[in-house]
Amino acid sequence: MITIGRARPWLYTQLTAAAAGLAIAASAAAHHSFAAHFDMQTTTEIEGRVTDIRWVNPHIKIYVEDSSGESWEVEAGPVNLVSRMGIDRELFKVGETIRARGSPGRRGAKTMYVSNVLLANGTELLVGPNARPHWGASAVGDASGFFVAGDLALPEGAQPSLFRIWTPLISAFPRPRGAPVLTSEGERAQAAYGIDSQVVTDCEVPGMPFAMMSP
Repeated sequence: MITIGRARPWLYTQLTAAAAGLAIAASAAAHHSFAAHFDMQTTTEIEGRVTDIRWVNPHIKIYVEDSSGESWEVEAGPVNLVSRMGIDRELFKVGETIRARGSPGRRGAKTMYVSNVLLANGTELLVGPNARPHWGASAVGDASGFFVAGDLALPEGAQPSLFRIWTPLISAFPRPRGAPVLTSEGERAQAAYGIDSQVVTDCEVPGMPFAMMSP
């Protein structure tokens, strides 16, 4: 424990700045670029026993051990999105066997950005906002309310205000609506990058309220 007296206010300032810097760095590392970590053009499936569940923002993570004993990190969206889709933490049980379908990690990483989960009782969960039933005709998970919430009218008598529940207007998770507008230099950089139109949305710091998607 460090005791800071009145004679050393500069030390308090430095410690506060250092703590803030570490918090920002940790947040940036947790809220990563999807295209950089996952092959979003490929789909794979795994089956295994759930060993741990981390139901936290900005990304839910479920750890699964497959039949060969290897551990997979199965990643989903933020708690506020997944919960609003009708999927709760209680549906997952440590020790149960599940199947997961989604985009695999790049460079052979044992990670996955999940879209569909098949529980031990046969219930299929649509964990990704754009997921469709894969193992059956019906499933649990509806993201339609998330995508239209921003268009809903204010309650009767309510006034527009910043102090409300914010919902981003997006056409496809996690991209903002509309194509990016690039300068000639940006167009050259995108052509060199070579992954469709993700160069701006994956690398540019998002503005408000897009940045508030995962409070």
